[in-house]
Amino acid sequence: MYSGPVDRTGAGRARRAAAAWLIGGIVFAALVGSGLHGFSLPVWHRFIDGSPEREVLLGRARVLRWDDTTVHVPLALSQRAQTPRFPVVNPDVGLGQNMLVPVGASLAAPVAHPTILFRPTLWGWFLGDDAGLAWMWWMRVALGVLPLAWVASLLGARPGLALACAALFAAGPGFQLYSWNGAPYVGFAALAFGACVRCATSPGARALAGWSLLLGWATGCFALALYPPFQVTVGWVFVALLSTWCAASGVRLDRRQWTAVGAGAGLALVSLALFLSAGGETLGILASTSYPGQRISSGGDVPFWIPFSADLFAIGQTSPRAPILQLAGSFALFFPISAWLALRGPAPRDRVALVLSGVCVFLFVYEVAGIPRLLARLSLLSFAPGERTFLALGAADALLLARVLSAPARAADPLRPWVAAGWMVLLAGAALGLHRALPETSPPFLAGALLVHGAFAWWLLSARSGALGVAALALLMALSTLWFNPLVRGGSGFLRENDLARRIAAIDSDAGGDTVWASYASLPIGNLFRMVGVRAISGVHGIPQLELWSRIDPDGHRRDAYNRFAHVLPALPEPRVPMLSNPAYDALRVALAPDGDELARLGVTHLLVDLREARLARGFARWQPDERIGHWAVYALPVRGAGGR
Repeated sequence: MYSGPVDRTGAGRARRAAAAWLIGGIVFAALVGSGLHGFSLPVWHRFIDGSPEREVLLGRARVLRWDDTTVHVPLALSQRAQTPRFPVVNPDVGLGQNMLVPVGASLAAPVAHPTILFRPTLWGWFLGDDAGLAWMWWMRVALGVLPLAWVASLLGARPGLALACAALFAAGPGFQLYSWNGAPYVGFAALAFGACVRCATSPGARALAGWSLLLGWATGCFALALYPPFQVTVGWVFVALLSTWCAASGVRLDRRQWTAVGAGAGLALVSLALFLSAGGETLGILASTSYPGQRISSGGDVPFWIPFSADLFAIGQTSPRAPILQLAGSFALFFPISAWLALRGPAPRDRVALVLSGVCVFLFVYEVAGIPRLLARLSLLSFAPGERTFLALGAADALLLARVLSAPARAADPLRPWVAAGWMVLLAGAALGLHRALPETSPPFLAGALLVHGAFAWWLLSARSGALGVAALALLMALSTLWFNPLVRGGSGFLRENDLARRIAAIDSDAGGDTVWASYASLPIGNLFRMVGVRAISGVHGIPQLELWSRIDPDGHRRDAYNRFAHVLPALPEPRVPMLSNPAYDALRVALAPDGDELARLGVTHLLVDLREARLARGFARWQPDERIGHWAVYALPVRGAGGR
């Protein structure tokens, strides 16, 4: 009988993985239970009544996080306000909106439909409002860090290095200034990649079944995210990575492995079929919109300095009033140095690193210079403006860094002084562009950033391979970005319990739930109605309300104005300004006289007016409001025609 040492490596790895999952689950549950999150939802205090933002525990809520606070969170809260809850079609948005189809890059709203299984960031909304906020925030964080670290480890990085590279990516402005809303796209694609690799390398039937299930679920999640600018670019990164990994590793799938991959693909197709059966028609409407459906790009719309602004720690030196969302399209990038290392590696050169280098260079060229329109169409990049490729570039750069640092030991590059100097010259050019765009950036601070990255480049080129240097840089990046989002507990209660919301809900209840509102205000108050379960024609219409606006545009002369994703802004008429117009590409201005017939044709029964705005106060001066709630005036309109609920 064999009495030598027993190889328990696999069993030990499984136990460590199980322990990590258990600890992670406990931490996640605690965070969700606490109601803590980073959404700037308390800015609604400023919009409604100026009351103290007591939900903010640390930092300050930011109006700049417009999409989260005024679009996606109100839509999610509106779903809970319906009876029954979480309907497929929400009746309080215009004439009704199919909620399966995502609005922008934040993965739709919670719906009681089988497709919710493929939208894990939304599961918390079924537990409660504040739980939904916390769940969505921390699930995004998890998807932005852990799957990418897993992929880096599959590419050969040790756990510490893999986590350090993922942390460096996660601390970038591209996540922090967008409230992590791009993280699920990278997370789902990374999970699908990892599941494919495991399907190709796992011989056991039970393991294959589990990896097949993960492959199908992650691919379905990625498909149902339905934001082409992120899907196309991130998808190309992982398709290129997977095909190169398969070729470089020489894997050959047997029948059971092919069956596992096919079963995973089948599950993803089932998720897509479920979605199309209930949301396909609405998706067709969205695809034919003037914006974003007909948006065609060939790149070249990003200034050279923006992709490298994170390397200059630009966010950390701007004031709260600066237009810092200019800097949101960036992550820490090192692909020029990493690509040099890949090219200088021992023969035969690492094909995975070379392909990742090529992907990074191509995406960067697409961002700042553009490509021929025909190539953009053939590659589907025409769906992705250059300013939306930053997510894919950041992910590819992080994986490339992990790959080159996990390569076998190599000699220090003899050209490292010249390469490091060239890297600093490149960043100096970016710093000059940054300072011209944002003069408040300090030249001494920028010079310090250059020295930091020069030292890091020297470290990379000196045959170092540990995680310490990457972790240190990730910490510096975090210090320059993590201040942006506040630490908030809850916040949904105020949105339904403030005096204005309560009064609107009471008026609607007294009318048997048959009111239709329009808000005259420059603030996004039009989205308040849906959160309290009241219908309004104002607020964000993610899906164009063609039938609604045709009531005042029967000949369709202004169809291009409203056939788009739009923040609907009722306003008083002005000379020589069309009734339906676009003050911005994502806004619809609807000029409606309070005593005109158009409001009646739209079915509006009540107006909410912000009397702090001088022009509105003058325009409504000859009408006596039915009641006042602070600086808000409510006007009940006479019923002069059909068009209500």
